[in-house]
Amino acid sequence: MNNLELYHGTDARIIEMTIEERQQYLNGCRLVIDALYPLFKPLLKSEAVESKAPDGSKITLYEYPLKLKYEKLLNEKGGMYMYINLFEKLMMVDSWKNGAGLYQYKDFYVCTSKLTAMNYSRRSYAGGETGLMAYRLIQGAEIIGFENMYQDEEVKQAAERIKEFAKEGDERPAIVTIKDIDTKCLFHEDGRAIEKEDVEEWIISKRKFQWKLRYTKPVDLSKCKVELLNKELYMKICEEEQEL
Repeated sequence: MNNLELYHGTDARIIEMTIEERQQYLNGCRLVIDALYPLFKPLLKSEAVESKAPDGSKITLYEYPLKLKYEKLLNEKGGMYMYINLFEKLMMVDSWKNGAGLYQYKDFYVCTSKLTAMNYSRRSYAGGETGLMAYRLIQGAEIIGFENMYQDEEVKQAAERIKEFAKEGDERPAIVTIKDIDTKCLFHEDGRAIEKEDVEEWIISKRKFQWKLRYTKPVDLSKCKVELLNKELYMKICEEEQEL
């Protein structure tokens, strides 16, 4: 299938790691998530809050304690979008832990659109989706000030590594182009099999599919085409997307 291409958005620093280094970093991210998520979990059980409707009548709303207690603090200390960014990642972790198909992170994720890969690359400064989840939890936990959140020295060291990796100014967003696609190893983002008819249409059709996929065949990123995202590449990708 030499005429097919898939794209992966990441950070060049991840590509430059050895397989062992990359796995060690991701294992550290998962270690941090496993340690910090339970501290947030009690704050994600909605509580009844009495409020007033526009006509003055009483109504009952349901809010998360995380929002009620810490939204203002999080946004003051972490920036105006800190609360919503943290909440989004906590919901992703919650879905992951509960086995939701769209939120499983053991496979290699790719997409059929270079624009989508570019957007992923711009969010990869902490080390991909798993790294960003861990980083947001670290930020939120440290702002809230949970007691004894780094009792385990291994968790503490992993958190420091993630914070160092995510340091502003060090990011190097990159787009990886993957060729010679083995379509038998492709699955939809939620793990469902791809219909044979869809693959055939993808092969013969010129139109772009906006698919996000799992690719289970090992990929050596060092042997793939890697483009560092800059202003020129950004403009080129946007222009190409508009032509479709």
